[in-house]
Amino acid sequence: MILKTIKNQWGQEIPTEDIQWDGGPAWVRRTLTCHSSELLGLGTCACVSHNPYHYEDLTSSEVREIISKEIISLTEEEERILSSRSWQDEFLEFLWVKCCQLTQEEVEDWLSLSYRIGNNPLPALRKKVKESGVEADVVYASEPDQGSRPNYCSEKKTIIVWVDNDRDASLEFYTPQE
Repeated sequence: MILKTIKNQWGQEIPTEDIQWDGGPAWVRRTLTCHSSELLGLGTCACVSHNPYHYEDLTSSEVREIISKEIISLTEEEERILSSRSWQDEFLEFLWVKCCQLTQEEVEDWLSLSYRIGNNPLPALRKKVKESGVEADVVYASEPDQGSRPNYCSEKKTIIVWVDNDRDASLEFYTPQE
């Protein structure tokens, strides 16, 4: 979604600020930083030692806020992507954009390593969940069994940290039935 444009020397509209989603863990805001870029038809700078754009990762909630302030219209595809983001997606976006640029798999690796060396990583994970603004409990469960969940997951959104006998950890996101 294009937020702002300028015309280059050939009369073409060049985005100076836009937001893109490439299917990864976050949205990306792209802002023009070289207004003399030869590549874009704006001047004579070859942009050899710099990129003509600055890139910044954004969460879905930040994108919604920008849209409401800028009063821009979305394509149907952008609207579908933005409205389909779940609380799990919001938390994983937070881990990537605002926290530590970790994917779910990397968080699971960190949990596994922590358990193998005898550390309890749940207090740190609970702190990050709270910082993210997601209202969810973080609980420990051992020996995952398909179809069974800890009985304390029935009322609230819950991130279950399953740990097997080899101390391999995995995350499961549980949403209560409404």
